Amino acid sequence: TIGAALEVIRRYVDDIVVVDTGSTDRTPEIASSLGARVFHFEWCDDFSAARNESIRHAIGQWIFWMDTDDTIDHENAGKIREVLSGELPATELGFLMKVRCPTTDENGNAGFIEVDQVKLFRNLPQLRFEFRIHEQILMSIRRADGTTPWTDIFVVHSNADNSPEGRAKKIERDLRILQLDHRE
Repeated sequence: TIGAALEVIRRYVDDIVVVDTGSTDRTPEIASSLGARVFHFEWCDDFSAARNESIRHAIGQWIFWMDTDDTIDHENAGKIREVLSGELPATELGFLMKVRCPTTDENGNAGFIEVDQVKLFRNLPQLRFEFRIHEQILMSIRRADGTTPWTDIFVVHSNADNSPEGRAKKIERDLRILQLDHRE
């Protein structure tokens, strides 16, 4: 899914960092061919650790993050630069966006669920993700007395494996990580 994730956004950002956590397909090769700098990080059941590893390699003043199963269209990708244009207050440390997760109801009707996330934030040493699963950057922004204005930008979280096998694998992984969090 990395090709779909990078295809549009690569035209609107200055640098792309991909942290590969152990893929067994052509993900690193595809990412490199689309202009990404690829780094390898051993998966340790911690989404924040992987995200923070990507931040470690980021060179821009702002970071826009996506999952490999996220996509963004040209209209929304173009709005990222618009949001960052002009003079921004130093207290604006991030921007909230919508993540649309496609769904299908029992009658086969398509729709989506929206989740609010800080997808764009300043590249500052004190801003790091927290929590092994359902990782968040918002708490570190709040501790830095930062604000996170809303935008009308959205990404689509659409390339996840929603087959029964894919869902079962994700549930098993999430439960393992949550149990690890609980033990800690």
